[in-house]
Amino acid sequence: MHPLQKNNPNPTKAILWILLCKMHFAILMACIKYADFPTLQLNFIRSLIVALVSFPIILSIYGLKGIKTHQLGPQLIRVTSGALAMMCFFHAFDHMSMAKATTLVAAQTLFIPVLAFFVLKEKIRARRWTAIIVGYTGIWIALNPIYGSLETVEGIALLGAFLAAIANISAKKLVATDAPLVLMFFSALASIFLLAIYYWHIPFLQSLGWSISPWKPIEIQNMPILLGMSGAALISQFSYLNAFRYGDISFLAPFDYSK
Repeated sequence: MHPLQKNNPNPTKAILWILLCKMHFAILMACIKYADFPTLQLNFIRSLIVALVSFPIILSIYGLKGIKTHQLGPQLIRVTSGALAMMCFFHAFDHMSMAKATTLVAAQTLFIPVLAFFVLKEKIRARRWTAIIVGYTGIWIALNPIYGSLETVEGIALLGAFLAAIANISAKKLVATDAPLVLMFFSALASIFLLAIYYWHIPFLQSLGWSISPWKPIEIQNMPILLGMSGAALISQFSYLNAFRYGDISFLAPFDYSK
C-alpha cells in the first residue's frame, strides 16, 4: 500500500477536492466544444498526454514497481467503464449545448448512491436522498420525456453517466490501495488501447457503411487548446480520486451539480 493512501475521513478536504474536480471538468468540456476535432480523436489525444505526464511522475515517486494495481478486478472494471464514459461525454458535449449536456451527465449523481449502497455498503441518509431527488428532477425536466422523444445523443449522455457511476464506485474501492496517479495512468492506457483498435479498423468499418470521422491532422495553432484540454482532464481526474480518499462517494455525489 502506498503511504499517501492512509487518510482519515475529512469532509472539508473532500469537498475542496471535488469542487476543484468539477471546475476543471467544466473547463475540459468547454475545450471540447471549442476544439474543431472529432471527439474520439480528442479522447485519444487527452489520454496520450495524461499517460505521458503521469508516467515519469510515477517513476520518480514509486519507481517501476509502483506501476501496478493491488485490485485487478475493480481496476479492469474502472478503466473500461471510465474510458467508455469519457467517449460518451465527449460525444454529448460536442453535439449538444453545454448546459443540457452537463445536466444529463449529472444523472450519474442518481446512480452513484444506489451503487454505493449495494456495493460499498455506505449508509445513505434522508438529507442526501433529498438532495439527489431534487437534482434529478432537473434532469427529468431537461429530457422532457412526456412532450418530446429521447434523442440518440441524449441516450449516449445518460449511458456515459451510468458508466461513470460504475467507474466512480470502482475508484472508491481502488483509492484504498492504489495511488491516484497510478489509477490515472491505467485509465489513460485503457483509452489509448481501445481507440487505437478503433482507428486501426477504420477502413473495415467504412466498408460496412459506417460514417467515420478520419484522423484530422494537428497543426501548431491547435496545440494550446489541446494542451489546455489535457491539463484540465488531468487535474479533474486527480482531484476526484483524492476527494474519494477523504469522503464517502454518496456524500460527494450531489456536488456533481456544481458543474
